[in-house]
Amino acid sequence: MHRRRTRRCHHCTASLILEREMDMAKKRQKHTQANAIKKDKEEKLTLSDALNESVLAKLKEAKAELSAKERLEEEKRLETLKRERMEKEKNKSFAELLDEFGDGGSKY
Repeated sequence: MHRRRTRRCHHCTASLILEREMDMAKKRQKHTQANAIKKDKEEKLTLSDALNESVLAKLKEAKAELSAKERLEEEKRLETLKRERMEKEKNKSFAELLDEFGDGGSKY
């Protein structure tokens, strides 16, 4: 038995064509996005390569100086906090010491 081919109506044919065109557009868009990402990566590499070695050395030196300054400032801040804590401990009144350590119940 032969199967009889049925004709599709023009609405169905148009929708199939539209679906194919949309699929092709999506594929093109994905391909374009992939190329754009690849191009961005290549540009980033060329930017760092294009920098003059002396400029790059100056930037590294400035970065090292900045990190050293930050380290010194942090050490100074910690030292100040330590000194303030010690002064506060030294200047506590008898009542504050009693509140902090309490009465241990000993006779002395």
